[in-house]
Amino acid sequence: TREQVTNELTRLRAKVGLGLEGGSIDTVRESLPGALALLAEMLRQPSFPQEEFEQLRQSSLASIESQRSDPSARASLALTRHLRPFPEQHWYYNSSPEERIERLKALSLEDVRRCHADFLGASYAELAVVGDFDPAQITQLVTELFGNWKTPRPYQRIDMPYVPAPALDRIIETPDKANAVFRAGMNLKIRDDQPDYPALVLAN
Repeated sequence: TREQVTNELTRLRAKVGLGLEGGSIDTVRESLPGALALLAEMLRQPSFPQEEFEQLRQSSLASIESQRSDPSARASLALTRHLRPFPEQHWYYNSSPEERIERLKALSLEDVRRCHADFLGASYAELAVVGDFDPAQITQLVTELFGNWKTPRPYQRIDMPYVPAPALDRIIETPDKANAVFRAGMNLKIRDDQPDYPALVLAN
């Protein structure tokens, strides 16, 4: 249960974060093996409780609902859609709050189960450990925990093509909000393996 996981993380003095593009563990040396084992169980053997799914859905819907009239969210969406004008079915498409609400309401727990079964695995995973730990011990443990967890489908990178977005000056009126937000951006035709990229990141 969520309570059991929370209690175990507290006992291990560990913080675990999981997201679409990766995860992290922050803990002390003696607890790292236990935290890794718990993470492996969470990833490989999720229980998918219906009540937790519904709680997460409702909290997500409430969060999205609050963005509908939020100046910052509306400005960010308008700018991102201008710089990245991808079609609706594309992975990089930027959906509106209304579209996200509609999708969340239509989502079922079975959809989540199927996504987990179809996509999750460790075949293409990378791990970086920083701090006080035993490299041989952790390497062996991670191999035992994740070595046979094969990714069901082959990895394929989704390209982010350069789009020459024209200059745009747009004002979005939110008369019921007292604050104002300014957003600006531009697309640059540069890759992260080009010599100027590190300097550009630092300057930014």
